[in-house]
Formats: sequence, structure tokens, C-alpha cells
Amino acid sequence: MSSGKPETIPLHAGPFFYSERTLRALHTLVKDPGDGLAVYVNKEQGFATIGTRGVRSPDGTPGLIIHVSLDLKSGPAGDVRPTFIPGQPVHNRACAAIPPEQLIGLLVATLAEAGLVPPGSTANDPGWAIF
Repeated sequence: MSSGKPETIPLHAGPFFYSERTLRALHTLVKDPGDGLAVYVNKEQGFATIGTRGVRSPDGTPGLIIHVSLDLKSGPAGDVRPTFIPGQPVHNRACAAIPPEQLIGLLVATLAEAGLVPPGSTANDPGWAIF
């Protein structure tokens, strides 16, 4: 039965939180750039994520509030091309200490510094698959 109110539909789907247990089991810390932010790469090095350290409110589990994830096989010379480009690729924006456009730039710069994407890569390079 409908309540008469419009249904709320998320702007985009995907995992928005990784618990500390998930991070330890499936990801490797790349860097803590400050302001509570952290960059992780999954152990297979297929994708990387930037998020803010925090707590999942429903159950109090500590972990990482996800903002942006990037397919490491994408980018200007990558094998993967984005098939879907979300209108707003940044999740949980209210929890981030920096603006959304800077989150993507910080993620790519951190990955370039760590040698996970080509040196000199920027968020403005074509072909990044962001989710």
C-alpha cells in the first residue's frame, strides 16, 4: 500500500562503507592523507577507494565511509572503459572534509605517488572508470 509520498531512490548504487574487518581482509592501506581520509587498494589491485574513517550508524561498526572508487585498469591508457558514468560519482559527500571534486583528484594523485597508476595521472585524464 502506498503512503502517498514519493519513493526515495538512491542516486547511485554501490558499497558505501567497508568495516575494519573487511579492510583488513580484502584491502591494503595506501595512505592516510589527513582530515580522517584514507586511500585503500584492494589486494588484487583491481580498484582503489578513498573514504573517511568513521562508524556505521546502525550498528556502531568502525571502518571507512566510502566516497569514491576507481577501477585501476581504466584511465587514458587503460584496458577498461567506463560503461556508465554517474551524474554524481561521489558518495557520502557530507562526511568528507574536502569538496567532491578534490576527492577524486586526491585519490588519483595518491595512487600515482604510490605507483598504482601512471606517473603524472590526474583526475581530468580521460577514461577513468569511477564508481
